[in-house]
Amino acid sequence: MANTKIVLNRQSDLILDNANITAPVGIVVADIAGLDSAILSIETKQSVDLSAELSLRVSGDASLSVDLSTEASNRVDGDASVASDLSAEASVRIVGETSLANDIVAEASLRVVGDQAEESRAIVAEGSLMDSINAEESRAIAAEGSLEATINNVISNIDPAALDSLT
Repeated sequence: MANTKIVLNRQSDLILDNANITAPVGIVVADIAGLDSAILSIETKQSVDLSAELSLRVSGDASLSVDLSTEASNRVDGDASVASDLSAEASVRIVGETSLANDIVAEASLRVVGDQAEESRAIVAEGSLMDSINAEESRAIAAEGSLEATINNVISNIDPAALDSLT
């Protein structure tokens, strides 16, 4: 602590070598002119600033709390709405798919019945056509037989020389 200046009773500066302080006493605020009012002014300003800051923080926290609560409520409502919409869509899809499946079963049944009806109609029609063919065959055979008999009669009743002249 060489070259340390200590003011004693505002009288003079003393330079002490190897000083030993046995009962230290600090500077008294009253010793510095205007220090009391400066400290009071700083403390007052800090108190006002602190009160304003505290008020702003409380107001900000309340605003954030309200905003957070609103956002949470909106998200819960949104999630519920999405879940409801999804459930309704799933129900509509299930009903639609069931309806389509029923339509396919009905169409398949109608096709089977229609195919069976067409097969029955075709069998009847083919049977009728076969009967007509058989009747026509019988008629043609009879007609050809009659014509052949007539031709044979004509040939047997014409003299061979006249028949040669026809050929």
